[in-house]
Amino acid sequence: MLNIKQKETLKSLSKLKTSLARRPTKRDSSQLYSLSQKYFGSWNNLMNAGGFEVSHNQYPEIPQILSPELAYFLGLVITDGHVQHTSFKQKERSTCYIYTSYESEVEIITPLIQEIFNYTPKIYPKKKKGFNKRVNYQISINSKPLACFLNKKFSIPFGAKSHFLKVPSAILNSTKINKASFLRGVIDGDGSIKKNKVLSICSASRIFLRGINKILNSLDIQTKNILISGSIFLIYISNKRDLNRIYFNCYKNQKYCYLRKIISLEKIIFKSGELEQNKVLA
Repeated sequence: MLNIKQKETLKSLSKLKTSLARRPTKRDSSQLYSLSQKYFGSWNNLMNAGGFEVSHNQYPEIPQILSPELAYFLGLVITDGHVQHTSFKQKERSTCYIYTSYESEVEIITPLIQEIFNYTPKIYPKKKKGFNKRVNYQISINSKPLACFLNKKFSIPFGAKSHFLKVPSAILNSTKINKASFLRGVIDGDGSIKKNKVLSICSASRIFLRGINKILNSLDIQTKNILISGSIFLIYISNKRDLNRIYFNCYKNQKYCYLRKIISLEKIIFKSGELEQNKVLA
């Protein structure tokens, strides 16, 4: 049962909503914000009592072990995302982002994050400027503990990272399944599969591609020397046997992977007529 002061505060909220012709925010009235703290305990409690939907703070759970799902997530963040940690006027903001231009991939990344961190990410569609009118989706996890975990445990730099990337030592020293999962995330994020039966991985960091080469070699996948194209370094994989191994060990029967990448691989492998039944890594 609401007391008199709470009812009066709700009436003030209703009047403010009418005058603004929109949902009120705490910045619209310092007096109402003060009353919400005094009689409801918080602004969100007042909004909830006033019939507005309120999004409650989430706190992602930090994994204690490196799982294949986390390894795949790391591959996506390193290639198609970034980790931000900023301080301004004594306020800190820490966020992990992943980007994609495909709605179907949002539907893969969201449950992946929910499974690993028990957290539902925020999705922000943003329209690209210029000739490419495709919507770019920003998938974000707001959490200082998670940002610091990714930075310290897996050496993912804060902010701009292209030239400073390296494969996390935790991945290099992990199981073959985790290495294959991380590689799948890297290919989904920054890999390119062409019709000429060539898979390429590019990066602005030579050190990162040296780490990728180590992973490939540990999975018995042979690569040639790292090539340079302008300011970008590249790895090419064109041997049918090696493409086979990538497909069976990284993609076949996987719960989380980009459909467009697995379709491109299957077109190459199954069309070639030289399908080798490699065993999935144990």
